[in-house]
Amino acid sequence: MKLSRVEANPRGQKRKYDNRTDTTDKAPLDAADHNEHLTPSDTNFFTQRTDAILEEQGKSIMSCVITYELTDAESLLQMLYFLHDSSVEIFNLNLAKEHQQFWSSTGAVDEEKPADLLSSQERISDAVSQLREKGLVIYEDGGVAKEGILTFDVASREVRLKNMTSEEQQERKRQALLFVCHTFPTDPYFRPLHGKIGRQQMYLVQHVVDYYPSIKSKLLLDHKRKIVRLLLSASLFGNYSWKRRALEMVEQTEEAGQEPYLQAWLNCRKCKVASLGIQTEIQDPMIWLNSNNNPDNRANAFYGKWLLAYATLQLYRNNIDVALTVVDRFLPLVVTRPSIIEALVLAEQSLMRGTIYRYKGEFTKAETLLQPSGMDIVIARQRTAQLACVRCELGGYDSAEDTLRWELRSLEEIGLENVAIGQVFRLSLAETLLMKGLSADRDSRERLIAEAEEHFRQCFRVIGSCDGNLATDLIANKGTRYSGVKVAISGTPA
Repeated sequence: MKLSRVEANPRGQKRKYDNRTDTTDKAPLDAADHNEHLTPSDTNFFTQRTDAILEEQGKSIMSCVITYELTDAESLLQMLYFLHDSSVEIFNLNLAKEHQQFWSSTGAVDEEKPADLLSSQERISDAVSQLREKGLVIYEDGGVAKEGILTFDVASREVRLKNMTSEEQQERKRQALLFVCHTFPTDPYFRPLHGKIGRQQMYLVQHVVDYYPSIKSKLLLDHKRKIVRLLLSASLFGNYSWKRRALEMVEQTEEAGQEPYLQAWLNCRKCKVASLGIQTEIQDPMIWLNSNNNPDNRANAFYGKWLLAYATLQLYRNNIDVALTVVDRFLPLVVTRPSIIEALVLAEQSLMRGTIYRYKGEFTKAETLLQPSGMDIVIARQRTAQLACVRCELGGYDSAEDTLRWELRSLEEIGLENVAIGQVFRLSLAETLLMKGLSADRDSRERLIAEAEEHFRQCFRVIGSCDGNLATDLIANKGTRYSGVKVAISGTPA
């Protein structure tokens, strides 16, 4: 906040005054007049407000704000109070020092620097140490796998919040919401541990998005777009209720409709959640393209993602020929020079084509399409799962089994066997064992089918959307209903 002048107060003490001229995107840091009961050290956590009459060279009356500069520790504490009710993982604070990556309109990777305080690991550590010394936060060891948790007294938090004006609270809510926008992963391409990081931040996302309606008028257009991007990215995680809520919030924003890539992204996500059985209104991307243009590489790529999600939904509904027609519609704006994001969509397109031909029973063609490509950064495991199933159909049971067991074991070693791709591997392994068992001798058949049944049951217990008895039914029908279940979870997180 810009400090415009220094005036002497009635008691002869010098105070800084700020002319309140900008209230559009940054709320003034005001505070209530009843802070006298705070100790001098506590007073630094708040600002005090007064109305003063200043007359300077015949100018009119001005309303001014008395402000005190906040230290790093004080700024951090106020943000922690609005990030969550009781605790924040240090892991999330450490993410804040990294540059946030996102897709530019040219389809290249762009990035944004973190806020000043959060850009330095040393400043964050010093601020945390000061807060611990004052007893304002408590550090709890997170064990070997975690970096620890900062907890704060709920009662003290409530007291401090009551001593903040509504303007101050709105500003802190804005900061907390933008903090999560900066740290939340927006695309698996940008972070190797995209899924793990996203899941660890969901408790913060679900807390701060409630601030949006009350502070919307204080936000810049760019900030609103960041929040839309956050909601679309976070709809990849969480339960059905959260997915529906996140997409409904996006639909209620004007920004999603103004940006073609956000509109295509929203429709892509709606197709994804529809494949999980969540009731939602779906637009046909083929019709949408007739009345809309993709003005840049980013918008075109997200339109491609929408086409692939719609094709997956049609495959789930057993409309195989429709799915293939939809998939073939995507092309880069410049076919000979696709942007990075368009090249990634082309890799997903080849995976989807191979999957469709697999379900058409054209396994040799599917195997060709499912061969690894140079842009399989995000979808390498999905391609491996589909390729193993195709090789199984072609009689390569042992090769498929070895590949799937290795992939599942690698996920178990890092504790990710229960995420969506882990369940795809488990289902693929179950199918492989089932098909291998049906062509084996009697003793081997019983063992292989029993293991297949157990993998089916484990998967259904995890996804929670299928009755465990379905596993027995699948085996009794020699897997004839298996493809419907497999496509229902689609191979990628929805």
